Formats: sequence, C-alpha cells, structure tokens
Amino acid sequence: MAIWEQEPIPEYRQFMEKFPELSDKFGAVISDIMERPRLDKKTKELVIISLLGAQKFESGFKFHVKEAMNKGATKEEIIEVLLLLLIYCEVSSFLNALWWARDLGIV
Repeated sequence: MAIWEQEPIPEYRQFMEKFPELSDKFGAVISDIMERPRLDKKTKELVIISLLGAQKFESGFKFHVKEAMNKGATKEEIIEVLLLLLIYCEVSSFLNALWWARDLGIV
C-alpha cells in the first residue's frame, strides 16, 4: 500500500490475496483517511499505535511504530503513547506494548 513505506504485515497480505477486490476498496478507504489534512501523518501514526496497543495487535503495532518513526516520531513520543495505555486501557495492554517496543529498540 503506497501510503506506507513498508510491505504490509502478513495478516494484511493474506487479506489482499484472499479478497483482492475487497482489500482494494478497504485500501482506498485507508488512503482517503490517511490523506486528510487536519492531522499530520506522524500524529495519525501515534494514534494508531495507541489503538493497536489497546487491541493487543502485535504485528500491526510494530508496523505502525516503524511508520511513526518514518514520519518523524521520536522514541520519547512513542513512550508517551505507551504510557497512555497504562492509564486509559489496562495494564496488560501497556505491558504488551512495552515488550513489543523493546523488540524494536524503543525502550
């Protein structure tokens, strides 16, 4: 998907392979939302990180941490997003995200 710099995660690749017409339409919705001008792309990626951390979606979380960094997010900004998980979600979401961030060299 051209909106991001990386190859899609395996789960999304499978979606694309099994349902190409549907995934094309879904990709168009993603592109439309990501191209809206009110929030910059770095901010959108930081929001996505928090949502995926809350959902405990590891591969998506790691993908979007890398994208946030590609868009200029610092390790400190990402850590602040993780801390929001601690107070607004649940401890397990925070701990999972912290562990995944460690895998990426963030913490």
